[in-house]
Amino acid sequence: MELTDLIHALSELEDAMDTCNRCGMCQAVCPLFRETGREGDVARGKIALLNGLRQDLLHDPGRVMDRLDRCLLCNACGRTCSRKLDLSTIFLKARLILTDYQGLPFYKKLIFRTLLRHPVLFDRVAILLSELQSLIPEGWKKNGSVVLARILPLFKHRTVPKVAIRSFRHMAKETGVSPVPLAGPSRTVVFFTGCLIDKMLPEVGKACVQVLNRVGISVRYIDQEVCCGIPALASGDRLGFESLVKHNLVQMAGMESDAIVTACATCTTTLHDLWPRMIEYGHPLDGPVRRVSGQVMDILDYTLTRTPLTDLLSQSTSRETICKTRILTYHEPCHLRQGDLGKRIRTMLGSLPGYRYVETRDPGRCCGMGGSFGLAHADLSRQIGEKKARDIVDSGAEIVVTACPACMLQLKDMLARIGPRVEVRHMMEVLADVLGSE
Repeated sequence: MELTDLIHALSELEDAMDTCNRCGMCQAVCPLFRETGREGDVARGKIALLNGLRQDLLHDPGRVMDRLDRCLLCNACGRTCSRKLDLSTIFLKARLILTDYQGLPFYKKLIFRTLLRHPVLFDRVAILLSELQSLIPEGWKKNGSVVLARILPLFKHRTVPKVAIRSFRHMAKETGVSPVPLAGPSRTVVFFTGCLIDKMLPEVGKACVQVLNRVGISVRYIDQEVCCGIPALASGDRLGFESLVKHNLVQMAGMESDAIVTACATCTTTLHDLWPRMIEYGHPLDGPVRRVSGQVMDILDYTLTRTPLTDLLSQSTSRETICKTRILTYHEPCHLRQGDLGKRIRTMLGSLPGYRYVETRDPGRCCGMGGSFGLAHADLSRQIGEKKARDIVDSGAEIVVTACPACMLQLKDMLARIGPRVEVRHMMEVLADVLGSE
């Protein structure tokens, strides 16, 4: 992209940027600004930066990209904006424009356009990583996770769970994960697994299918599912993002179902919101994207609104729920705050047999993961995450549940650092325990 093309592309964001009245409401909710106090880290500061870049004939786009990258993409600013600006979309589009101009590092091209784009290759790499884990010295592990600083010193404050020996999709294809055959007529959903559940948290996928089956829903899988595209999009890789979207659309073509469900709040937001926002009208993928995105629902939203889940929970008499009561709290993912879903989730948690629900001081406080932000800005991610972990510990909970695999990884890491052991689980795992398999 030439400089004149960059100026023209940025001018397409002018209306949105000029609408910002610098009211500062974004400051009050930005988790990054809470830590740094830097104007450039908050939404209005980034808007001002983009305006300044345009006015200065874009003399230093690299500096702007670095500032734009300091963002968790939690969209807290967009939800509170007095002008109703879709701020996360503005920043994502700005990243795409600047990356079109500057180019993408080779290693990112390799990840987004090759590894994530080819599921067979991705599976083979994951299998190799899982086998190599047995060679990692015990001193390089902590609470079952790998300390990245031992391998990549840049990530001095980050540990990650080990890659699963067998991925969820591998188990589903070879042995099936439905506990019992469904009797009588049922509805069918397409289960979009997502990378983290598939490669690191297969037990979450298994719990999802178990719960869906128990409420009378049969499950179909996308044959060659690939990444939803958010890592490529967050890095400004337009080609990689569109390639991943197109691949998934081809795989989903003709799959009739009641809905497309995910157990990853980020995947839900990407498929339902970001696909149609970033694939503009007139694009060859425009029509298919809008048909698919309209069917996408978070699995909790689906089970609470379209199935007899609540009735089944009230009738549950599983042995575990009768024998003990455990204290449970909820971490609300940034990407799962639409409508009254949070209220419905809390109501359900408050009535779960065998559990006593308690609130943390701020259940919606961001955990600090933010996808690649947690690696690129490990220190800031840790500072935000440890505050969240302390809130959870102070609540007295034995278990914290959430609905985002990335949040699960962050919470496990942060809670392991600060004190008493608190179990981190996906909400579908708890529901599967309560419902049992009968």
